[in-house]
Order: sequence, then C-alpha cells, then structure tokens
Amino acid sequence: MIEAQIKIEGGEQLLAEMRALGIRASGALRAGMRAGASIIQQAAEQRAPYRRRPRKATRTRASTKRDVVTVRVMPTRRRWYLRLVETGTKPHLIRARRLVVFEGRSGLIATRVVRHPGARPRPWLRPAFDAARDQAVVAISRRLREFIEQKRRQIVEEGDA
Repeated sequence: MIEAQIKIEGGEQLLAEMRALGIRASGALRAGMRAGASIIQQAAEQRAPYRRRPRKATRTRASTKRDVVTVRVMPTRRRWYLRLVETGTKPHLIRARRLVVFEGRSGLIATRVVRHPGARPRPWLRPAFDAARDQAVVAISRRLREFIEQKRRQIVEEGDA
C-alpha cells in the first residue's frame, strides 16, 4: 500500500471559492483524488509481478475526514501476497497445524516447522507511483477545474433563466 500526500497549493483559497459557489468540497476533492488514483493504479497494474494478466492486482479505497481526502492504492484481497513482494520478508519459521510432508534431498521429510529463508523486496507500487505522480496531479487538477467550471455554468444558466 502506498501512502503519499498531495497538498494543493492555494488549497484554502480553492476551498473558499468552492464553498462560495456552493460546491461540496469533499465530493469534488474525492472525485479529483479518484481521478489521480486511477492513473497510479493503471501504472501499478502494468508493473504488477504476477503471471496471469486478466485479473486485477490493485484496488483503491477512498476516505474523507473534513476536507481531507485520502485515496489508497493497494493489492486486491485476492492478490494480498503482493504486499510481501513489495516490501520483502525476513527469514522466519512457518509452523503448520498438521504434519507437512515433502520431497527433500535425501528422501521424504515430515515436519511441522519449516525455516523460510526470507525474500528480497521487489517494489512495484512505489515505482508506479513515482512514474505516474505528475500525470496524477494533472488529472486531479483537471477534475477539480471541471467541477468548478460546471458549477459556474449552472449558476450563469440559472441567472439567465
């Protein structure tokens, strides 16, 4: 899961203008952030380290607190293990509930504990974010601008009527 913040310069002025136009700021910000997140999600899908391409590797989740919108891009529930690929794992013991039997160098091995050697990190989400960040910021600003212009047009049309 990648967590990054994008702070809008002149954000207070933008929020004041949106409120003056009667735009619900959280809804507009949420739509803008989702537009940016979809750009990052597409870049992450292209970099996802799995063999079968038809299934999605990432999902997004948005949350709003006051006028702060957070959108997370993370592996899907089905592809939960991609978090481990992103960050790597330390050597650790794996304890089984039942006896595990597998072929070893000197014949069959039966055990309840296996020593995992760990795995080096192979980042794919972070590079996707870094590569698509500028495009995401453009998408966010474009979506916010569309919201404001649409509301202005509505106000002008209502005033003419």
